[in-house]
Amino acid sequence: MKRIQFINILAIISAPYLVGCYSSCNQDHERDQRLIEYYRQSSGKPFQWKAKEVIYDYNQVRRAILVPRTQEGSKEQIRQNLIKLENEIKIAMQWSNKPPVLKLPYARQVPVIDGCANEESWSKALVFRGSYELNKTKKTDVKSVWKLMYDNKYLYFSATFEDKNIVAAKDHRLYMGDSLELFIMPEIRYHTYVELVFAPDGRRYTQWVSQSLRSRFELSEYAPESLLVSSKRNKDGYSIEGKIGFWELPAYLRGNRPKSGEVLRLMLIRIDKDSSSNETSFTPVPFLYSGHNFFGYMFLVLG
Repeated sequence: MKRIQFINILAIISAPYLVGCYSSCNQDHERDQRLIEYYRQSSGKPFQWKAKEVIYDYNQVRRAILVPRTQEGSKEQIRQNLIKLENEIKIAMQWSNKPPVLKLPYARQVPVIDGCANEESWSKALVFRGSYELNKTKKTDVKSVWKLMYDNKYLYFSATFEDKNIVAAKDHRLYMGDSLELFIMPEIRYHTYVELVFAPDGRRYTQWVSQSLRSRFELSEYAPESLLVSSKRNKDGYSIEGKIGFWELPAYLRGNRPKSGEVLRLMLIRIDKDSSSNETSFTPVPFLYSGHNFFGYMFLVLG
């Protein structure tokens, strides 16, 4: 009987604290949702600069202390994600392949952008045949042809892939379906590059990307008027051919023309989806992680 009375007294004493805790926790959750929404809606608004602080690392920690990140899953799920991250870091500890340094040929003839890339103007291009699966160094038997070249106005690119079962992305995120990704970084000092993604059905996705040493990456709207792309389907797969003006790339925005000896850091990636939504990524040279890993881009010296 005394024990029951003690429990009742404890409940009476702690009740105001629990009510207060629930109230403040609820307020913390509501504030967190508002901050996230402020950040999402901040583009072009007067508060954009301040709203970026919502995702700064120290504010991520502050928010996580007050509001449990339940969307990250259970503790065991979080643990497995961190184990996966550690294992992915370990992959690169055994990686001996350095980014290749290659000469990017100058185009003496302007190619017709029709999705074929088989005319004489491509005969002197930098060509890669075959593919490497992401994070692996052994060449696969997947049939692929990748081509690159430039002139004093444009960077030209093309890719032809064998694919009997083309799976289209369901929305604007073209990298969620069969596609070609092109990442171009003319100047690594600024950690700024462009991400271009092209689908076999002619759709394209373009973003201006910035990374700091302490953040993943930030995307900005990017609609290069000079970008011309053509795709073509055939019985064995598809091909994509295109060009983009240098004046719309980082480090060339003032209209300064490319010069012999300058270096572009660049990577091409093929996303291959199957009917079960399984995804495999391929590159023309051995490459780690994803297209946003600019540390592993090829060095292309303008010839």
